[in-house]
Amino acid sequence: MLPDNYITVFIDRMSDFIGVVSPQVAHILISENLVENTEKGLILPQRGQALEERLRHITQALYQYGHIGEYRGEAMAVMAHFEGEILAKIDRSALRAMGFLGVKVHINGIITNCEEPKIWLARRAENRRSAPLHLDTMVAGGQPYGKTLLETAIMEAWEEASLTSDQLQGLSEPDTIMAEYISPEGYHREKLVIYNLELPDSFKPACCDGEIIETFCVSKTQLQHLLTGYDRFKYNTELVCRRLLTKI
Repeated sequence: MLPDNYITVFIDRMSDFIGVVSPQVAHILISENLVENTEKGLILPQRGQALEERLRHITQALYQYGHIGEYRGEAMAVMAHFEGEILAKIDRSALRAMGFLGVKVHINGIITNCEEPKIWLARRAENRRSAPLHLDTMVAGGQPYGKTLLETAIMEAWEEASLTSDQLQGLSEPDTIMAEYISPEGYHREKLVIYNLELPDSFKPACCDGEIIETFCVSKTQLQHLLTGYDRFKYNTELVCRRLLTKI
């Protein structure tokens, strides 16, 4: 069920919606003549070059109105279903504002050669537009257009934990959580793909891209307390951590 007052976005002649936007975003798109406003919802041009051009204009308009941050330079796939055809691409900065589907990759770093399993957590930098200073998994990132899940995991593992592809040989088979929720950025419709990685107790993650300000290791019991305490997790990270607690 969609949240109250949110409006679905369609591509012309397609029966399934591809996005869900807030009334504020809908007002921007309508006032700038970037969509057709119908009883069915907001209509975008047919797929192909016309659609991608329109999505670029939408990204520019949302930025000019102060609704999203700066252009990220990272393309994300636009699709009606997670396993369906990729219809276009859009800059990452506008993905959530448009309520498009997104795939997030998480890697839980786990130490098991101790009395109680330990888990690496990361704290996001204060300058992050999304969930600043919130707790996150050791590695987390969106799947960009044109990259596989494994390629995304390898890229994010290096950027956020300085893990090499050789160190990722022990990645578990992926687990999946489907999540829908609202944040200040928009309506999230996410597929969370979760890998577990056993690490030696001598390893310490080191962030290379500035998105993380600290990493620290907690026991399973401490993680349980953190999830019910005062510290704040990203919403999707909380789901991932609660799932992890059922498996270790």
